[in-house]
Amino acid sequence: MLETVKIKCPAGAVFDAGKKVVAMLSEQGGGRAYWVGGAPRDILLGRTPSDVDIVTSVHPQVVQQLFPDSEMVGACFGVVLVKIDGFVFEVATCREERLYLDGRRPEEVKFTDDFSLDVMRRDFTVNAMLYDPFAEELLDYNGGLQDAARQILRVVGKVEDRFAEDQLRLFRAVRFAAKLGFEIEAEAFSAIRRMAPLTASLAAERVRDELEMMLAGSAPVRALELLKTSGLLNIWLPEVEALEGVEQCEKYHPEGDVWQHTLLMFKNLQDNASVPLAWSILLHDVGKKAAFSCSEDKVPHFYCHETIGADMIKDIAERLRFSNDLAECVEHAVRNHMRFAHVRDMRQAKLKR
Repeated sequence: MLETVKIKCPAGAVFDAGKKVVAMLSEQGGGRAYWVGGAPRDILLGRTPSDVDIVTSVHPQVVQQLFPDSEMVGACFGVVLVKIDGFVFEVATCREERLYLDGRRPEEVKFTDDFSLDVMRRDFTVNAMLYDPFAEELLDYNGGLQDAARQILRVVGKVEDRFAEDQLRLFRAVRFAAKLGFEIEAEAFSAIRRMAPLTASLAAERVRDELEMMLAGSAPVRALELLKTSGLLNIWLPEVEALEGVEQCEKYHPEGDVWQHTLLMFKNLQDNASVPLAWSILLHDVGKKAAFSCSEDKVPHFYCHETIGADMIKDIAERLRFSNDLAECVEHAVRNHMRFAHVRDMRQAKLKR
């Protein structure tokens, strides 16, 4: 059932350019076009969208004719990158998808003029809304308006079907829940826990990108907590999962075990971390479980944990396909992180080295 609501279009050069694309597709392409995905969601939530994606009934060949500088990036999916006024927009032709066999790509794609069918193939209801920037009207076929009001992340259609189509959606559920401050619907979260082992077959680069958006995003602590309780963390980063229960000296770490200490590091960030810093924070104490020992007075010690941890980075970097530069940077930070605590006391020459 279609619901609509009037919402003012945000101001700014990128939004003016996005309106121009919609106008050209409608007036010169002979079809309809809407903003879709994150932009309508963020406009509804009072956030400024970081980008604008567009869905249209205009076929990709016509889109390329209208925008000669455009680039086809998904021919069989009808996805074109349109360049206008210094901005790039992903323009997708309205489509149905069927027969997912590999947990990622549909075996059959059919273009359609029915936008209600297009949004039915999307992941979560709050990401499946359309926005007309000229009428300043948001269109919702799947209950996204209600879910946004309740701050619930709910899957479009049947939960296991959507997750089976693309198992990366399990990670996307965690990322969006953390980013938006939403709760994952109970049925969806149960499915994530059941299906987490299936993500082991995903391309490591895709998982790494999702993890980096979480760790370097606005809510890394919530993301890590959800990754852990969902079982996804144990599949891809069992070394981090193992930090829970590794007790530390209460005198120096009143926050608790190494897992809580790692979360505290992210809590103390004043701004979003860079990707190398985020990985370095997450992995800086990853060697503590192997280095754990206890003195006669029951005080925990972690001798050489920084060296042990740094030696563990190679396996993690290979598993998640880090670039050589990123792997080297994180390994260096982990190996030397005990020195960083003393930088304020160092002589200038030593600090420069």
